[in-house]
Amino acid sequence: MFKKKPTVKPAAPIRSSDRRKLVTGIITDFNIPLPSTASTTNTAAAEPTPEEPTAGSSTNNTIDPAVTALRNALLPESTVAAKFTTTLGPQLSPVNGIIYSGVHHDSTILTDGKTRPLWVKSDEGWFPSVYTCWEAAKYEVLPVVYTHDAVMEKVYGGADLMMPGVFGVRRPGGDGGVKAGEIVGVADYKKENVVLAVGVAETDIESGGGRGGKGKAVRVLHWVGDELWGLGGSGVNPPEILEVATTTAADVAGEVEGQDGGVSLEGLSIGEEVVGESSKSAEKRVEKEESDDEPAFPDMTTNEIDSAFRDALIYSLHAILNSPERVSNAHHSLNFPLPSSYVLANLIIPKLPNTQNPNYSIQKTSWKKIQKMLKQMDKEDLLKIKERGGDVFVYAVNWDSPRLANFTPYPIVTPKPKKKPVDESAAGPSSSSSSGSSTAIKVVELYKPPAKLNILYEAAGVSSKAFYTSSQVRDTLYKYFTSPTPSDPSETLVSSTNARMVTLNPLLSNLLLDDTKDARLLHSGSATRDLLAERFLRLHQQYYTIISPSGEESKPKSGQPPKITITLESRQGKKVVTRIKGLEVFGVDVGKFMDELKSVAASSVTKGPIEGGGKAAEGLVEVMVQGDKSAEVDKLLVKAGIRKADVVVDNKLKKKK
Repeated sequence: MFKKKPTVKPAAPIRSSDRRKLVTGIITDFNIPLPSTASTTNTAAAEPTPEEPTAGSSTNNTIDPAVTALRNALLPESTVAAKFTTTLGPQLSPVNGIIYSGVHHDSTILTDGKTRPLWVKSDEGWFPSVYTCWEAAKYEVLPVVYTHDAVMEKVYGGADLMMPGVFGVRRPGGDGGVKAGEIVGVADYKKENVVLAVGVAETDIESGGGRGGKGKAVRVLHWVGDELWGLGGSGVNPPEILEVATTTAADVAGEVEGQDGGVSLEGLSIGEEVVGESSKSAEKRVEKEESDDEPAFPDMTTNEIDSAFRDALIYSLHAILNSPERVSNAHHSLNFPLPSSYVLANLIIPKLPNTQNPNYSIQKTSWKKIQKMLKQMDKEDLLKIKERGGDVFVYAVNWDSPRLANFTPYPIVTPKPKKKPVDESAAGPSSSSSSGSSTAIKVVELYKPPAKLNILYEAAGVSSKAFYTSSQVRDTLYKYFTSPTPSDPSETLVSSTNARMVTLNPLLSNLLLDDTKDARLLHSGSATRDLLAERFLRLHQQYYTIISPSGEESKPKSGQPPKITITLESRQGKKVVTRIKGLEVFGVDVGKFMDELKSVAASSVTKGPIEGGGKAAEGLVEVMVQGDKSAEVDKLLVKAGIRKADVVVDNKLKKKK
């Protein structure tokens, strides 16, 4: 809704009585339990009554301070209202409504004292901004749908959340899912309780997530980085973690010591990972555990710590570049884009000279944050980064940097091995090696430029004979945009007033635009960078390559990337069977897979040729097992190194209902 800047009229303050009515309506519409300073369960979720005066009140009509705190968290006394108009969807349907903005003076998040948008009332109904979700996190205003950072990248670009990208759902005070039509928050499962987008559930979503489902899960209305987020000045980056409170009044009123009011996410399984604590709290816990027996280390200067972190990053990239087992294209060795947290945890910390040294903390560097360090590496032409949704992502590495080629590895002091908790949910003694990024089979989408794009690739100084990832294709076009124009070497095609707009020249117009459909763009003489990049990518021939766990890369093949298909269907009445096809493409040993499936499923397993597959299916087989064994098949595929993104579940049993 707010991908484009809305037209907002001047704001006007609202009366206190109107504000209370609005808050009452919000509390009712979103079923927010009313807190109370009373400790009895009978009054914890109800308004104070004349017979039950609140603690510290002189009259029976005094409003409970916990309720006042809730109201101020939802709509502070400084709230103003402003009418707005914007457009929604690909049809650009007009939308009218009211934006309620205010200042949280006691906020620890919105500390700049600026007026921020808090609620929106439009044709879509009421929904809070991400700022309200952060400020009122302890009250759990919305049910939260969890996804992962790669999907959030798409959401930050204005895309909706699809069912396969849903990991789970958390409801305030319960474990149920959400119903179609509900307003929900969208969050990265690694950032507990930090809502990054707000939208409407398009379908019922179960608490276990959307695995196997199809279609749109959440129609996103607002997200971190959109125009609503930026109203009132520059937007505020999301907090690292927020704690939600229990429904006891003491947490809200602050009368109980030692209770942090947090609601753990333990038990929410994300593939093989269980979310139980934030990355920050986990880091502090690990540091505390290791501090008991760590040796004494001399103090280090900030420059020395900076050099250690910089060298550790270069060490990791040098090791990838010079690994005899890496794929032919070093870019494919990493799954770009890389979040800043991944770079710190996987490319820097493991290569520090001594991970037990307490001096080696990102907070002790001159950058203080990993995001600032990556920005510096971008300036030093080692990495290429982009900022999205308050985080920094690495999109490319300068593998030709002399700092990588000339780097001399140094010895690393490894810490003493510690006992690891046994995962009782592991299936059998060999399950410990069933998954993990080091054993996963990667399917990489590649694109090859057709002959008609050769002139553009040559102008950008890039070879047109190689295969490229989608990000590399876009980078080539952006490089062309920023290249000096033939008429004036001091100018580029990028607008000097808006970096997202690109001036159209005859080459771009002929290659990427249609004289009839894009007549308006051609007449204006400019188009958005993202539109041109999307058109540019479509012109390429699509290929894919499969990278084995050992790093062996298959020859690129044309067409869409393959998928392993798990089909559930009924035969001969109510007899249910599970069929699996596409195993050979991923290098799975079909015979071994059948033996393991027979053991874990305790059912008969057979194989046969794929029916109706044409020439593409020649020599391939389909495995069939009696009963609904999709869960067992899924575990075996993970064990074999198959990513969940490369598996499709076709449940024909549900379609017949």
